[in-house]
Amino acid sequence: MRSLKFRLGLLIGSMITLLIILGIIVYNNYTLQAKASKASDTATSVLLAQMQADMAHDAIRGDALNALRLAADAKATPEEKKSIENDLNEHLGVFQEQLSVVQAKGVAKVKEHLGTIQRDLNDYQTAAQAVVRGAATSLTAGKDAWPNFATKFETLEDSMAKFSDAIEKESAAANALALSQSKDALFLNGMIILGGSIFLLAMGLHLMRRILLELGGEPSKVLVFATSVASGDMNTSIELRENDSTSIAANLQIMLDSIKKEPINKFV
Repeated sequence: MRSLKFRLGLLIGSMITLLIILGIIVYNNYTLQAKASKASDTATSVLLAQMQADMAHDAIRGDALNALRLAADAKATPEEKKSIENDLNEHLGVFQEQLSVVQAKGVAKVKEHLGTIQRDLNDYQTAAQAVVRGAATSLTAGKDAWPNFATKFETLEDSMAKFSDAIEKESAAANALALSQSKDALFLNGMIILGGSIFLLAMGLHLMRRILLELGGEPSKVLVFATSVASGDMNTSIELRENDSTSIAANLQIMLDSIKKEPINKFV
């Protein structure tokens, strides 16, 4: 028969093992969620970069239109016309900078579009500069460059639309993955805690039942009975469960009954 110390040690060991397993699972879930969260943040950064690039795309078109407007304005100064070219270069720089962000952070499916975007952006840049520089000399030169610019604008617009769709899909997938892993982790942690609690409760109840069976009753009652027997009270008794002949209380009762039948002074 295994000792009480062994069984208590087994219960404590099971609790420690469960806590270790739970800790490992929580850490693993945290790692997965951290990765998913990072992927989601990266996808969001790429999406923001695409949106800023798209705004720069429209701003470049605005620069070309402003250049034609100033070319038609007889009161426009050379400084105003020069500022248009400076704005154009700034917006082209922003566009290129945002593409660099996508290149650094985007996933493979998104980066597949960068070659097309870069090519169309270079053509768009050349066409925009032709309009702005032409308009700086004359309205006619600016207008002559406009049809090619409009074509390049539409080409880049189509490329940007496909680019945007790819980024939005990747962002949605990353967010869905993060949400899914968070739910899975919560469910798994809950099941581990529930299963572990049931297991420990069952072990505890089993251990308590075994202890009570071996004692023959509640510890406090057995203690009172044993104390009475030890003090020489021959009239004391304890209620035993049916067919109990092996517990501590049962053996004390058997001993007490034997003493009553065979008084000690008989043997003195």
